[in-house]
Amino acid sequence: METIGTIQNGVELGLRERKKSQVRQALIGSALELFRERGFDETSIDDIAAKANVSRRTFFRYFATKDEVIFVDRKTSFGAFRSLLSAERPGEPLSVGVMRAWSFIAKHYQDHRDTLLPMQHMVQSHPLLRGRELDYDREWEQAMVGEIASRQSDRTAADRALVIGGAVMGVARAVFRHWAHDLRGEGDLVAASRNALELLMPLLKTVE
Repeated sequence: METIGTIQNGVELGLRERKKSQVRQALIGSALELFRERGFDETSIDDIAAKANVSRRTFFRYFATKDEVIFVDRKTSFGAFRSLLSAERPGEPLSVGVMRAWSFIAKHYQDHRDTLLPMQHMVQSHPLLRGRELDYDREWEQAMVGEIASRQSDRTAADRALVIGGAVMGVARAVFRHWAHDLRGEGDLVAASRNALELLMPLLKTVE
């Protein structure tokens, strides 16, 4: 049976976490609004903090740099991607994990297009942000390569993993950019992603 103290501590923790989430969302919303109004370079961390009604110090409790706000969604979805990529049961084919992980990411982007599309267009218009995007893309590609390599034991495993991981990432990136920039977020990104990945199935099955 729970004691009163345990219940109170649980409520306090819940309120604290809710407050942190509210502050985080306020900082993200304020930053994106200012970036759209003034531009990324013209918006300072002090501007973001002031609009969110918090101190500069509070901003740095949540984000190390200004550009981290732009990529906050990508960092959080990366953990889900890695988890979904891994085999859910012994012997599960690589192709199943790849399709599951990228279908999840595609649906997430599609469901949050109103926020993600303006951010993506901002990234493509700014050299610093494009460079950061490449860094994040490499992390995702390395996750792919690591998962593929873990399923092999022969001497050519590393080379094969690099090729297949790069191919999957290239296809996923091309489909997303076509959807985000050419189609402006219209159309079924999940279906487009699955159709594109189907083209790589013969390659993925070489690992199984």
